[in-house]
Amino acid sequence: MTTPILSMEGVARWFPAPNGSVSVLQDIHLSVEPGEFVCLTGPSGSGKTTLLHLAALLDRPSAGCIRLAGQDVLSLDEEQRTGLRKHRVGMVFQRFCLLSHRSVLENVLFRFRYLDTPDREARSMALQALEHVGLTSHSDQPARLLSGGEMQRVAIARAIALPPDLLLVDEPTGNLDPATGAGIMSHFMELNRRGITIIMATHNTAVAGHAGRRLECRAGRLRETAPGGTV
Repeated sequence: MTTPILSMEGVARWFPAPNGSVSVLQDIHLSVEPGEFVCLTGPSGSGKTTLLHLAALLDRPSAGCIRLAGQDVLSLDEEQRTGLRKHRVGMVFQRFCLLSHRSVLENVLFRFRYLDTPDREARSMALQALEHVGLTSHSDQPARLLSGGEMQRVAIARAIALPPDLLLVDEPTGNLDPATGAGIMSHFMELNRRGITIIMATHNTAVAGHAGRRLECRAGRLRETAPGGTV
């Protein structure tokens, strides 16, 4: 029996507010196996992004347990959590989060910041990632001169330059036209075929249809909408 790449048990997240706490996630139970492609759907404000932030170790739950590759992440100090995230988790954001005046290659090399990867090795890995998304010829071009689809491909290359165990993706096609979005999805499907586990949040039902498993986040709760029962 394989160890889930990500598991959440009784996870909840609430935030303080003037009139008491605001609940965003409630009693989340989730197990994601290595190699799965999972899509999170649901309306804005339903908790999808909060769930991704918890999975990325960018936030801590208010209650419950989270394990990454079997390791209880809540037992780790901040330095250990940061190290685990850097080495095992990749993230792709809707707004790309590129350094607009830096070159494409420099943006991908940002994946290796604060790591002890030798410069030559980091450069080789960054160029290999750019080759995978078809942007090797753009490596010296400033990011600000790219199209939206090219920017998203740079963001993907940055996330996979140091191959992650878990790739977390938030609305990757939200700012793209349908044709460009379809091309971006083909890259994610290829990454999944290579064995990278993907959890993707999206409003787009066509995008969600590419996943092997679909979960709906609504009013802070999670339920399975693809075949396979409930979460």
